[in-house]
Amino acid sequence: WSPDGRSLLYVILDQISGFNLWIYPFAGEAKPFRVSRRDFEQFSGSFSPDNRWIAYESSTSGTNEVYVQAFPDSGEVWRISLAGGQDLRWRDDGKEVFYIAPDGTLMAVEVAVVGDGKQIQPGKPETLFQTSLSAGRRVHGYAVARDGQRFLLPVALDKTSPPITI
Repeated sequence: WSPDGRSLLYVILDQISGFNLWIYPFAGEAKPFRVSRRDFEQFSGSFSPDNRWIAYESSTSGTNEVYVQAFPDSGEVWRISLAGGQDLRWRDDGKEVFYIAPDGTLMAVEVAVVGDGKQIQPGKPETLFQTSLSAGRRVHGYAVARDGQRFLLPVALDKTSPPITI
């Protein structure tokens, strides 16, 4: 769902073009439309907290990478990850995107809105820490605190740990 609750972002698998992100608007004509006019797959999309951007994964480069584009589409797209990325999250203020690198490392990229407010300037991806999340997961494997300073993710217990009883 978009932060304003007016749009639903979803994926359709097309036999010819593969995975494509679509938006269903709940206002106006309520006619669904593709997120991007570009001819490459997009999946695992997420609206920015201010509803002005959509981040998503695409395999157009041959590996899954994280991209950001304006919402609605302005024609420009910015690659956020440099060596593969998936399972993205926005920081609550929209100034940072987190993702999982192919080796399971949690990465962070600052995202600055520049110029006329219709462009972004992504920073350099920064390594935060290693996780136990594996490449290829399609499930949201972690959560980010609103300030982007704490993370909730699964951690394997060693065999000497006592069982958890609830």
